[in-house]
Amino acid sequence: MKNIAITLIVIASVIGLIYAISIGLERTDRVDCYKWQRQSEQFVGFYLTEWQKAQCDYHGIEINAPVK
Repeated sequence: MKNIAITLIVIASVIGLIYAISIGLERTDRVDCYKWQRQSEQFVGFYLTEWQKAQCDYHGIEINAPVK
């Protein structure tokens, strides 16, 4: 019975860790998009790459900059 409890705790911990990492990465993506949004307003000639645009589109963050 003790082994089952330990196994369940380990499984729950791993699931919690994976969830926390996933949330952290998503927040980091959004922070990057907001940073690029500010840079697009500050710097003349600023542009996004395809992957940056896709990332920000996924999060619904619009950036007024050309894609190259």
